[in-house]
Amino acid sequence: MAKEALRFREPSSPSDSFEMVDVDFSPETNEAIEGWLYEKLRSYVDAHANLHKSKIPKWRRLYLGQPQAETKSFPWPNCSNIVIQVIGDRVDTLTARVLGYIFATSPLWHYMYPANTANPQEAERKRSILEDFMDIMGYEPGELDLYRVYGQWFTDGAKLGTSFVGINWKNMVEAVSTGYTTSKQGKKKRNFDEETMYEGPSVDKLSHEDVMMDAAAQTVEASRLVTKKCPLTRYDLQERVFDGFYSKEAVDAIIGNPDRQGPSLNSAKEQRKQGVTPIQSSVNAEWDVYECYFPWFHQGRKFRLIYSYHLSTRTVLRKVFNFLPGNFTPIVRTKLGYRNDGAYGHGFAELLEKYQQEATDIHNNRIDNSTLANCRFWRFSPSAVNLGSQLEIFPSGAITANKDEVEAMQMADVYQSSFQNETMILELADQRSGIAPAVSGSGTGGPTKGKGNPYSSMGTLAMMQEGNHRTNLATSDFRHAHQLVGSRLTAMYAKFGVGGREEIFGKDAKYLLKALAEFAAHRSRIPIRSTSASINKEVEKQNDMLMVGLIQRHYTAQAQLMQAITNPMIPPQAKDYLLKVLGGADRLIYRIMRDFGYDQPKDFIPDATETVMPQQGEQDGGAQPQQIDPRAAALIAARSSMGQPPLPSGADQGTAQVPGMGGPPGGPPGMAR
Repeated sequence: MAKEALRFREPSSPSDSFEMVDVDFSPETNEAIEGWLYEKLRSYVDAHANLHKSKIPKWRRLYLGQPQAETKSFPWPNCSNIVIQVIGDRVDTLTARVLGYIFATSPLWHYMYPANTANPQEAERKRSILEDFMDIMGYEPGELDLYRVYGQWFTDGAKLGTSFVGINWKNMVEAVSTGYTTSKQGKKKRNFDEETMYEGPSVDKLSHEDVMMDAAAQTVEASRLVTKKCPLTRYDLQERVFDGFYSKEAVDAIIGNPDRQGPSLNSAKEQRKQGVTPIQSSVNAEWDVYECYFPWFHQGRKFRLIYSYHLSTRTVLRKVFNFLPGNFTPIVRTKLGYRNDGAYGHGFAELLEKYQQEATDIHNNRIDNSTLANCRFWRFSPSAVNLGSQLEIFPSGAITANKDEVEAMQMADVYQSSFQNETMILELADQRSGIAPAVSGSGTGGPTKGKGNPYSSMGTLAMMQEGNHRTNLATSDFRHAHQLVGSRLTAMYAKFGVGGREEIFGKDAKYLLKALAEFAAHRSRIPIRSTSASINKEVEKQNDMLMVGLIQRHYTAQAQLMQAITNPMIPPQAKDYLLKVLGGADRLIYRIMRDFGYDQPKDFIPDATETVMPQQGEQDGGAQPQQIDPRAAALIAARSSMGQPPLPSGADQGTAQVPGMGGPPGGPPGMAR
């Protein structure tokens, strides 16, 4: 991170910049903050010691299916020691389904404009461009690379019950060689340009052990203090000093007091599992710097502060006011099971531990029993003791002995019930975890039998009922976190700028900047719902096809009403009624379209009353009253009494050619044309 990382461009005014502000209250207040932070951090470390050092390593071992000992010595050395992967199988299944729901279709996030706008077509264009932009940023490995991050994030969430990602703003500037230039004296000079390698938000997976918060807090923001531990090497500290991120004096104060001479205990265990031996030396020394996010009240005002704190030396490396949009904490939590209170959820490693142990015991006992069943031992009669001591029995071997002097004895039997017991415990594990077998999708609505084959929503209802199980409930927990990440990333792009990325849309670049500005102004939002836009994209396609027919019928009905309203033969009371029907039909179709996910229905259905009323007013105010043929009026009344429609639409009721009559009013009767 370079020094420019402290300044951020606003999307609407690239010349402006935002600079982080250091926290510097009175000396008494600064000392009070640091004293409170030290005591609170110590209490956090002590309170989370059992979770971080005992439970989480155990849950990781259970997920990997690693036995407690590499070899078992009971009932005999090297007996069966296989762990049935009850936990790992269900964790990976749930993660695969969630990743498929999110990344299988576009968009990654769906944006809504709930309020009506003066130009609904432009609102729809802005929404579409913003969704495309966030899609590109989310998928691109050189940008956010969310597929990689989400794979680790959701795996830990299903495994441990809780996992975290950190959202930061990065500005990486490096010197890039542009070759040599030769001076007049013939000397070569190396040339370098400062080039921005990346400027924008980043989403990084955080280890569960590196994040601490109040265990009773329902959300991250509700916690009095949220901390993120950053294990930094000497190089990391020096780089942050060079970038102007940490104070040089503060780093010099802690550089001689590393927290350890190598990776942490849990990190060292993970490296050993991968065949890497961690080396303890001064070169590999690490310092634990805690990024602390907390509110503080001062002189009747509430501030959100960010402190970088080294606990063992009680040194503050950086202290700034929260600069993020809405003062949000840059840590997003996903939790498996929002049905329980507290900050931490219950993962499959905890919920299915006993199921995995019992399935493992049943399986290993059956294997050991099968091993014994394959063995035979020989019993010799006491009178044939010399025979037994001299012979070794092998297949097809022949011996000379009397009846009953040699007998083969079986040691064990294989019971079929062990297979049933193992199958039963696996089914119970599926029921507890809520991981149902994978099924193929089905359509939403479809034509029913009968005349006209009208479409029915029963297919949609059946599909919703089929999906009403705990698998959907578990995946909804992760999709909720995904929507929260999208909302915060969009807010950061809106505040700090897109770094010129809007140019990928060419002439439509202006719509992206407008959409981001409106998101920052709370005019658009990402709806957080169980059935997000991504998971229902295929369903929406089928709904779109159903809506085409509905809208076409609406167009036809409204056009007929508009023709009737503009008919001068219709009494004023009937016109008022038809106008109300016209508006009511529009409101109904708007409601239906909103239920189908069209948050701006006026993009597709123009307001019929706004179209008719000005024309009606002009006709009523400017047009001269026309003479009505009394014969036409009588015919209209007769047709109306018989339930038949009035004269053909569009006909001039004052000079209409009535069947059986011809010529203008007052002229001689004639034959019909």
